[in-house]
Amino acid sequence: MWWCKGFSLPELVIVVAISGIVAATIATFLVRPMEGYVALDRRAELVDVAEMALRRLQRDVRRALPNTVRVTAVGTRACVEMFTTIDGVSYRAGPPPGPATRWLEFDTGDTDFHILGHFRNVAMGVQPAGRRLAVYSTGATDAAGTPLAGANAYAAASLGPTPPAGSHVITPAGTTLTLTAGVDEDQVSLAPPHQFAFSSPQQRLYVVEGVVSYLCDTAAGARTLTRFWDYSLSVAQACTAGGLTGPGSGSALVANQVAGCVFAYAPGDLSRRGQLSAQLAIQDAPSGEQVTLLHQIHVDNVP
Repeated sequence: MWWCKGFSLPELVIVVAISGIVAATIATFLVRPMEGYVALDRRAELVDVAEMALRRLQRDVRRALPNTVRVTAVGTRACVEMFTTIDGVSYRAGPPPGPATRWLEFDTGDTDFHILGHFRNVAMGVQPAGRRLAVYSTGATDAAGTPLAGANAYAAASLGPTPPAGSHVITPAGTTLTLTAGVDEDQVSLAPPHQFAFSSPQQRLYVVEGVVSYLCDTAAGARTLTRFWDYSLSVAQACTAGGLTGPGSGSALVANQVAGCVFAYAPGDLSRRGQLSAQLAIQDAPSGEQVTLLHQIHVDNVP
């Protein structure tokens, strides 16, 4: 008869002890790499959040109407605002072939004129409500920093005499804008007529899509970066959620876990582009770890 011999209690205790030592030794070598991997993954996620938010801001800034980017900071809030464009062309500054009146006049309200060539990013026909035209947006302000009427897109039309009364760098919001395709040159029609305040040294004409703001709020319970659009304009920059909402307006969360925002803008001129410095800090709440990214964003458009 065969007998199967088992483990004795001392042998079992020794095996358990040795297994514990081996497990502890292995854990010593595995814990650090695992902690490092988790930390690296956490930092990568924070970087992704900050990078995606700044890239979304960058997209709007790079197509901003010249001299309309403005920044402000109030307490825990920081804001960036701008008019965004969807197309830029050169207007005709002299008579085109055919009708001699089809060039953009600056000494009176104009109803129709030609551009040099064709629009690239807008469909022909009557444009959606809210689209506007802008020529030579100067961004001029007075000594107190208040936008000047007729010369700054955020202000009302000029009261005269300079620029002429009723003129403005941007068409009124209620203007009907119609684009008509031509063989060599497209035509622009405005109803009612509009007089632009200044001629552009480079004959630049922009189709403006609307106004956009980014509101960064680092207050406890908020810690968000939010994009707002199609709200009512004000001469003074609004930097609250209430001031950036209204009938027909929209908003979208761009980033949360925001620990800090710093915006600074250097206006452009005829020799260089404007530049927005945007610094964004994103923090992981459980660990307290945070990353900070800085983007230097150029305004691609020129006056």
